[in-house]
Amino acid sequence: MAKRDRKAGADLRLQGLFEAGDWRQARAEARRLRASSPEAEPAVREVVERMRPDPSAVWAGAVGVLLLAAVASLGLLHR
Repeated sequence: MAKRDRKAGADLRLQGLFEAGDWRQARAEARRLRASSPEAEPAVREVVERMRPDPSAVWAGAVGVLLLAAVASLGLLHR
């Protein structure tokens, strides 16, 4: 019973760190949880997946930077 309580407490700590925005500590806690108990893997994986950026947002940002670079270079060429 005590082991289950510790596991639940660690999961809550990981969730709390994530929600507080302390991603560095959340990643460290996730690594510690993975190393200490393989049973915690699904819960850890869920939190780590939520920390990953949305792929469409990354693509949109990259396209925006490329468009900005193209417009800036055209502006410099047509001076």
